[in-house]
This record gives sequence, C-alpha cells and structure tokens, in this order.
Amino acid sequence: VFGTLFAVWLGLGMILNKITPGFSPELLLEVPPYRLPPVNLVLKKLAFRIKSFLKEALPIILGVVAVINILNFTKVFDVIAKAAEPVVTGILGLPADAAVPLVVGFLRKDAAMALLGPLDMGPEQLVVASLVLAMLFPCIASLVILFRELGRKDALKSVLVMMVAAIGVGGLMNLVL
Repeated sequence: VFGTLFAVWLGLGMILNKITPGFSPELLLEVPPYRLPPVNLVLKKLAFRIKSFLKEALPIILGVVAVINILNFTKVFDVIAKAAEPVVTGILGLPADAAVPLVVGFLRKDAAMALLGPLDMGPEQLVVASLVLAMLFPCIASLVILFRELGRKDALKSVLVMMVAAIGVGGLMNLVL
C-alpha cells in the first residue's frame, strides 16, 4: 500500500509539474544555531496551540460525528451506497457494502478503516479499499481548509483530480491483484 501510494504521488507530482506552469526559485536558507528553548515559552506556545485547536477543530469534529450519526440513522448512507455500487463493485472489485466506509472516509478516515473490518474482504480487496481511502479526498476538516486556501474553483478541481486518481489506481490495482 505504501509503495503504491509513493509511486502514485511521485508520478502525479511529475505530471502536474509538467502541466502546471510556474516558477520555482532556488531556496536558500540560513539555519540559525539550535538552542534549547526556555520551558515557559514552550508551555505558553503549547497552551496557545491547544486552545487554537479546541477553538477551530473541535466544533468541526463534533459536527462531523453528529452528521455521521444523523446520516446513518436516516439511512442516507444506504442510498449513497446503492448509487455508488457500480463503481465500487465494478471498477474496484469490492463488495457493495464497502461504499458506506468509502463515504464515511470523507467525514472521518479512521472510522472508515474500522468499518472495513467486518465486511469479510480478502487481502487484495483490503489493499484496494485502503488505497482508495487514502487517495480519496481528505477528511472534511482538511477539505474546508482546502476551499479556504484555494477558493471554490481550484478546490473542486483538486477534489476531481483526487477522485479520478483514487478510482483509477483502485481499479488498476483490482486488475493487477
């Protein structure tokens, strides 16, 4: 899985480097001498980062957990799984029930991997599912930051590239394995 991911990201990076115009200036940095920071400054920075994380990320995480539970209770995941069944079973060679973990992976990657366990898949299918989960869009928190940083148009392009690459590599691995 890791070797495949490395090869895919290396290949995609080389392709995007050729396609995307841009200028990469040489980076020269002077590295200052390393010193141990004072403990009180480290603790202040740690407290600031924890407070910042709790203020920004915790509401998103709690909201996503609530959304997952609501979608599961209202059977929306079943509808999404039925719609994604041709891709999941046809191209990726996974059981139809694997569509739910792939959708949950958009909201929480760790929960998605846990949901793959009870599906009674073979090792090849687990490799394909792991690759697709790793390559599919980032979690919702990362996606929010992506939209904030890139803007709607470029973020949607990024999501499209991620989806095509994930399904393409998953389908290719399904054929190879």
